[in-house]
Amino acid sequence: MTRAPAFATLAEPFLDPADIKVWSVLVTIIGDIAPESAIGGPILTALIESMGLQPQAMRVALHRLKRDGWVESEKIGRVGFYRMSRAATSTTFAVSPRVYAPRVEPMTLARLVVGNPLETEPTDQGFAIASNVVLLPPEQDVRDLLATTVEVHALPEWVISKIRESACFTDCAKLAADLAVFRESVSPDALGLIERTALRILVLHRWRRLALRMDPLAEAMSGADQPPALCRARVAECLELLDRPTLQDLAEATGL
Repeated sequence: MTRAPAFATLAEPFLDPADIKVWSVLVTIIGDIAPESAIGGPILTALIESMGLQPQAMRVALHRLKRDGWVESEKIGRVGFYRMSRAATSTTFAVSPRVYAPRVEPMTLARLVVGNPLETEPTDQGFAIASNVVLLPPEQDVRDLLATTVEVHALPEWVISKIRESACFTDCAKLAADLAVFRESVSPDALGLIERTALRILVLHRWRRLALRMDPLAEAMSGADQPPALCRARVAECLELLDRPTLQDLAEATGL
């Protein structure tokens, strides 16, 4: 019988010591597992330690998040509990579709809009391709603007290159390849709850940082067969495989 890969092997593609920030990982953990609830410190410690990160770094990161108004804390007995602030919760839910949506509706047509040259930008929305020139969804209101409908696939190569750059093609292709290997290697039933949850968080964390960096319109214009769409679909598969645990199950696993 083939032995399932060890946790460290599975986690390696998602743990770049030079890039990973503990405070950012904590934002991913709390936003995914406890977006509207309080999560116990022992649960956070168990997840952070399983990733090979230091509890002391976690304490410093929590202090930073509290100082910045992202996290609030309270003590019940000797146990500290942490929850997102109201403002952080609002922000998290606002961007949640960009992170968790399994697919983005492809945009095959766009409005090419030219603004008044005396204005800084023709609109505060849209994908800018030149000074005072943006691409907008075809259904968007463009009153008082010079606009025409164009086919996305027929745009010139220099515009396509801008779209690919803004949709993070290279990073999406790399993550999609790593996720394909991960999906074939991981056996959730062979992992304990903490390790399984830690892997979920690591996959989600790497994707969340990438998804929030991508321009949403650029992703929509990239096409259903391109790296952003493929990467998003593979993330959704992995998150379904490593399903979100309940706080009660995590509490029991950590002796809370």
